[in-house]
Amino acid sequence: MKKRHMFYGGMVVALAGIILTGAAYGYHHFYSPEERIAHLTDKIVRELELDEPQQQLLQEIAAAFKEKIVELHTGREQAHRQVIALVGQERITEEDVAALMAQHREKFDRMAAFAASQFVRFHAALSDEQRGLLVQAMEKHASSRRGCRLWREAR
Repeated sequence: MKKRHMFYGGMVVALAGIILTGAAYGYHHFYSPEERIAHLTDKIVRELELDEPQQQLLQEIAAAFKEKIVELHTGREQAHRQVIALVGQERITEEDVAALMAQHREKFDRMAAFAASQFVRFHAALSDEQRGLLVQAMEKHASSRRGCRLWREAR
């Protein structure tokens, strides 16, 4: 009888853990890149109260990011094949690994430069008040990333 109670108690704890984990991470972690961009642009428009020209600029930037993401993903399969081919070799050197990593780093550096240029473009279109709102939103976001995600909304 005691074993049965322990078994059912364990099942309840395990089920509660699964449910709480799902609630903590939420559905938003499973958005596609396009859905994440749309969600983020909607949030920016809403929180910064962008006017029509600013919204148009943000949509242009979002479209450019969508194109870049597609470009990044097209080379993903080839990169996986390169890694698999490297691992499948009988012997590899540090130079082999470094060369492969240099390709990935180059792609990342290009994306970082692109993101920086787009951020500068958007920043120039914001008013002082909107920049202040953006700083507040970024600080709130940074502070909510610490600690348990369950209590994020309570802060």
